[in-house]
Amino acid sequence: MALFRKRSAEVKPSIVIDPLFGDPTARQLQQALAARDWPTVRSILAAPMTSNDRTWFMSVACDDPHLQEWIDQAVAAERGSTLPLLLKGGRYVRWAWEARGSGLAGSVGKDVWPIWFDRLRRAEDCLDEVVEREPGNAEAWQWLITLGRARQVDAEDRWRRFNGLLAAEPAHFGGNRQMLQGLMRKWSGSHEQMFEFARKRTAEHPGTDVPFLIVDAHLEVWDGATFEYLSRREVSDELLAAAEASIWHRDYQRTRRTPTLLNAFAFCFAAADLHDAADRCFAEIGDNLVTEWPWQYLTADAATNYTSMRDYVRDNLS
Repeated sequence: MALFRKRSAEVKPSIVIDPLFGDPTARQLQQALAARDWPTVRSILAAPMTSNDRTWFMSVACDDPHLQEWIDQAVAAERGSTLPLLLKGGRYVRWAWEARGSGLAGSVGKDVWPIWFDRLRRAEDCLDEVVEREPGNAEAWQWLITLGRARQVDAEDRWRRFNGLLAAEPAHFGGNRQMLQGLMRKWSGSHEQMFEFARKRTAEHPGTDVPFLIVDAHLEVWDGATFEYLSRREVSDELLAAAEASIWHRDYQRTRRTPTLLNAFAFCFAAADLHDAADRCFAEIGDNLVTEWPWQYLTADAATNYTSMRDYVRDNLS
């Protein structure tokens, strides 16, 4: 850890992190949202695409800071469509988290909790209607799984929501990832539950993004202070196996989520001094597919952390 922090002070990268990876359709979507141009937003989100890509575009849309101000107009205008309801539900989940912040419960002001729960309730009302009308809508189940964690529903209800996802689309990455979050110790789960779920889902869905759950689980256990945990043989071996089961699998098909996976694998492999594996990821990422996460774990300057670790790996290639 100290090595990379020292190097980060020496490196001045020209990399500019673009959360949209230069995707012209995502840029068009952002512009349409800013202009409150519902027909264009609808045409982009309703276009034929893979489930993982749709999740990514929906995430871009739900990040719009003003969507909640006008989405009700689209809901009212298209009562026969679940898309505006889905978008409203997803936005209200994000909007609730924006009010709450990402800290522990003790850091949340008392005046924020009513806002948090009101926005979560409104989100759930929308999403419940979506799955009632369209039980196979995996995106809605993903948001409902997230809400189950946020609203602290009991274990039976959390699994009910996940079973809804399984019936709709078993390998839906976002939904599986949200269920994993709900099994983490910080959400009243345990490391044992988390790893059992990640390993079971990995075994059932090779050649997809799902084996990346192994990375999420190990980063959750990692203390963030040193690289000792990620360097353990049993941990690095499992991380390598997860890459072989996902991004390096012969049946794997790249999606707009793939850069996120590549960055996290690169980070873990570099931390574990698996230089060849890390460089394989860095070669695909290049300068244009860099993500903030997980490089910001080291310092707030994610771009510098990325270039420092990449330089370190390439200086030490066998």
